[in-house]
Amino acid sequence: MGLFSKKVEPKKPVPPLSDSIGIGSYLYARYSGDGFFYFGKIVAENKDGVSFHYYDDFVETVSWSDLREVGYCVGNMKAQGNWENRGYFYPCTIQNVNLAANRFIVRYTQDGVIEQAAPKQIRFEG
Repeated sequence: MGLFSKKVEPKKPVPPLSDSIGIGSYLYARYSGDGFFYFGKIVAENKDGVSFHYYDDFVETVSWSDLREVGYCVGNMKAQGNWENRGYFYPCTIQNVNLAANRFIVRYTQDGVIEQAAPKQIRFEG
């Protein structure tokens, strides 16, 4: 390896999706604007992937490889929470997930504050 050689990280395999995933499924998708995964719903399928409706009413075409199920995100990806829904995201850990109640319990890394958060208040690093 030369002095200016760059180490190339191997690509991580894309996690498989459940067979039941389709129109109406709630998931996280990689937003093209910043590369983070945000919560939303599949509203249509097309030749390029899916039309994904993010929680903030933005819709874009997302490839199947850029979709992640909630359970995968919680267990395998770094989370950031929108503290008190004020628009700023901070690193956090997911303490508990209750999808029936549409709630996560999160602990913010910086100060240890714990709060309930809706899935739309959590984004994941890709």
